[in-house]
Amino acid sequence: MIEKKEAVEDLAAILEVPGVDMVQFGPGDHSHSVGLAGQLTHPAVLEAERFTIETALRTGIAPRAEPIDSRGAKRFLEMGVKHFGIGTDTTTLYDWSREHGGRRRAMLGTA
Repeated sequence: MIEKKEAVEDLAAILEVPGVDMVQFGPGDHSHSVGLAGQLTHPAVLEAERFTIETALRTGIAPRAEPIDSRGAKRFLEMGVKHFGIGTDTTTLYDWSREHGGRRRAMLGTA
């Protein structure tokens, strides 16, 4: 996990460590470490993310991403990312239940 400002700055050295075969940028923690807490789409955070992905690809290390949903995967695919997390199991179950439960409530007239 590349989450802190210093990890982005030292990325080349980190990727040279034997056994490192995948890397993932953590926008939430990174935004905190650069004084932009919670601003996941701030240009500085997005640039650090892009830098992490491009540097990993250039050095032969697989980058991994966790888009919020399948629509968000497109920009990562365009950058060359091939490995994705699908979120936590509780988030996946919550989202599914909310979507499908809402439809059923609507059908029953209890929405």
